Amino acid sequence: MAEAKNELGRKGLWFGANMPTGYIPDRREEIDGEVNPDYRKIFPYWRHGEKIDWLYDKFMEQAGNVSGLRREIAMLPYLFPPFEDHIVKEIVNRCPLTKVLDENGKLLGYTIGSEKGLRDMLANPAYAGMWVHKGVLIRSDNHEPIVELGKFLYAFNRLSPTNLDGTPNEEYLERCKKYVKKHRSDQPALLRNCVIAKDDRYWVRVKDVPRHGNQADSPARQFYAFILKKGIGQSRKYMILAGDVDTFFLDALRERLLESDDFEDFLDEEEAEQTARVQMLKDIDEQVNAVKSLKRKIEQQIRSGALTNAHLLQVANDEYNGLEEELQRLHTRRSEVTTIKTHAQKRRTYKQLMFDAGECWDEVVPPEEYPVMVDAFVEKVVLDNIAPRFYTLTIYWRDPSWGIDELVCFRAGNPCISWAPEEDEMLGERYPTATPEEMLNMFPHGSPFGIKHRAVRLGIETEKPKAWGKVLAFSFSLQDYEIMERYGLTEDDLRDEAGAKLISTARSGKRQRA
Repeated sequence: MAEAKNELGRKGLWFGANMPTGYIPDRREEIDGEVNPDYRKIFPYWRHGEKIDWLYDKFMEQAGNVSGLRREIAMLPYLFPPFEDHIVKEIVNRCPLTKVLDENGKLLGYTIGSEKGLRDMLANPAYAGMWVHKGVLIRSDNHEPIVELGKFLYAFNRLSPTNLDGTPNEEYLERCKKYVKKHRSDQPALLRNCVIAKDDRYWVRVKDVPRHGNQADSPARQFYAFILKKGIGQSRKYMILAGDVDTFFLDALRERLLESDDFEDFLDEEEAEQTARVQMLKDIDEQVNAVKSLKRKIEQQIRSGALTNAHLLQVANDEYNGLEEELQRLHTRRSEVTTIKTHAQKRRTYKQLMFDAGECWDEVVPPEEYPVMVDAFVEKVVLDNIAPRFYTLTIYWRDPSWGIDELVCFRAGNPCISWAPEEDEMLGERYPTATPEEMLNMFPHGSPFGIKHRAVRLGIETEKPKAWGKVLAFSFSLQDYEIMERYGLTEDDLRDEAGAKLISTARSGKRQRA
């Protein structure tokens, strides 16, 4: 079945995967007893397609500001209306959108659930009529486009780290460098396009935080911030220094790349794609030969003088011009097929660099190539704060043989944890008389320093000084101590000049291919 699906994909036909929003497949095998030539071909579903076109227009109006467009979408009751009743459930279930329900659980419509989802949608070649299968551009005119090519390219060139032929998108990379310079961050977030929160109530967003005090003139630092999805402008629940997270990720990637002695398993996916590519080139060459044959027939008719009627001469001329255009299209398509790089090819390139450069790999791979490298190796990265001073970093690698890496990390600095209104109320009631032990059990996420600081900030006084030092280290919480006990850590292990630390790494086995 997998090979049958691949064959459908190579032909530019729907094979059961998620549909690009705004399209539906023709599922009729026959029409009036005759074979349907459009069976499994996709067509615009304009009830949603017009909203897609609206998104591209708005993206251009906002000069390519994805965050601004995301805020505009969030202010709408919903973006896409519900599917009509005649659309079968199988197609509805393939809709990669977020449902919007009313207070009674009734479906109002759909919206785009994340900024990454919006970016992926705007950079999807399907909306310009192109068909991409397994990272390879199969056809540039596969189906009816929803948006004009110019509008699509405006978005694609701003949001995709690679061109349609797989080469690095210099315009995108240059814009990334300008963005970093504009915001004065000396550690631009490497995982910004693929990081998500394990708790689906939150987005993970990159935030630039200026330095203070005697470092006020130094470049700002970037953080991965957990932000509530409910509404716009919600306060940050938790922030992790992006430089620390990115360092742990790069170390994991380097270890993965350096530990293998051959490419056999690593290139399984590429070999499958290359097999498909060889067949595709064969098909294109057959079409080229057929077009050339038709051209020769017309040329022979002209040379022989068989065509004397003026109308027939015009018909032959028009047909010949059409064949010339088709031949040019086929040559362009062949060039695309031979030059586009798959994710597997990019991974092989970077892997070979690691072998050649060894510990100096970061001198060979410049920072401006990091977005391309991350996209080549990573499906997604999931962050989860398991305690105020600890978080997990789960990396889902694109290569199924690599599986999943889960890293447990210690967060440097003093975490600033948000307090809920009901917690503030409880603090006001119990802080004056409760013992340190009672306070810590009441607020397991709070350290003695954090609880005391919150009480002072709210103007809550205690009846007598609390002996915090006899209970717990001043800046650690009970949740922190649970993690420390689990991994056999002491305060001395964590308190040194190294700051953030990798506590442990766990690896899963191979994952099934999607």
